[in-house]
Amino acid sequence: ASDPDIVIRETMADGAIRKILAIEVKSGTDISNIHNRIGEAEKSHQKAKNEGYRECWTVVNVAKLDIAKAKTESPTTNTFYSLKDLMHKKGASYEEFKQNIIAMVGIPSAS
Repeated sequence: ASDPDIVIRETMADGAIRKILAIEVKSGTDISNIHNRIGEAEKSHQKAKNEGYRECWTVVNVAKLDIAKAKTESPTTNTFYSLKDLMHKKGASYEEFKQNIIAMVGIPSAS
């Protein structure tokens, strides 16, 4: 399906589906259109929440995002991430993203 862009779900032993995470990726770099794209993410997240997804993230590809304003435009987004930060595969935002996914899917940490 096209909405949301990425989902993480788990099929349980009895065949039931546990809907864990829905991610919308807004890869456009035009800052003047970011608010429209966040509105599109909100629609997708509302659909995901109605389907039972517990967590919704939005990944954006603009240099500067007013997070406070973005949160008002997409209140169902639990967390906003920068695509640039994730692509660099280092830094606090990337580590948070990675660690949250590891925890959500139950991958044991290496000790």
